[in-house]
Parts: sequence; C-alpha cells; structure tokens
Amino acid sequence: MLKHSYSTEYQRAMFKEFTSLLDRGTFEYQELTDTTEKLVPLMWVYTNKFDENGFLTNFKARLVARGDLYKTEEETYDATLAAQTYRAIAALIVAFDPETRYYDAIMAFIDAKFKDPILYTLGLSTAS
Repeated sequence: MLKHSYSTEYQRAMFKEFTSLLDRGTFEYQELTDTTEKLVPLMWVYTNKFDENGFLTNFKARLVARGDLYKTEEETYDATLAAQTYRAIAALIVAFDPETRYYDAIMAFIDAKFKDPILYTLGLSTAS
C-alpha cells in the first residue's frame, strides 16, 4: 500500500477506521506478557468507491481480524457467503418468489462475546 499512487488517501482512510474503532471501545492496547498465547493476525482491506459515472470518489480501509485462524474449545465458526452461493440463492428467490429477508451484519465481531479475551497482532513480530 505504501508504494501505491493513492497511498496518502489510503493512509487517511486507515486513520479514520482506526480512530472509529478506538472511539467505539472495540479494543484496548495491552503489553504482551505471555508469549505462549496464540495471536490472531489483523489485516487491512482496501476498497475504492466510484460514482455512477465511474469516477473515483472515496477510499475505504477496513481493519479485519483473521477469525478463521481463531480456534476455541467450542464449535464456533464465522459464516461468510461466497459470491457464487449468493447468486444461486438470488436466482432461486427470483424464480420462486418466496418471502425473504436480508440482514446486514456490519462490524458484527465488535459485539461478539467471548469467554476469554482474544489477542490480535498487526503483524509486528517478536523473537520466539
């Protein structure tokens, strides 16, 4: 991202996202004291937004946790809907016209309740 021609805009978007997460109390900084704890990595996802004429209007940056790497003793998973699955379901809805509802879970992990705290890392590594 740092070598991208729009790196300044993406950095602004990252700052906006990070500040928003801090303001919501999504996480808190802690010193890593137990090096045996398994860390869940975080990563940035960048998106460009365009207007109806195809002109670039906005830059988005989202900080996401690799929840697929988080293992617990309980049976938990993060359900995601692949594009092909969504298209197949949409085709069935159009063909048979059943009563349907759509729910959007934006930032659902923020409200997730866990028995133990989850430790995230921004990719900064320490010697093991």
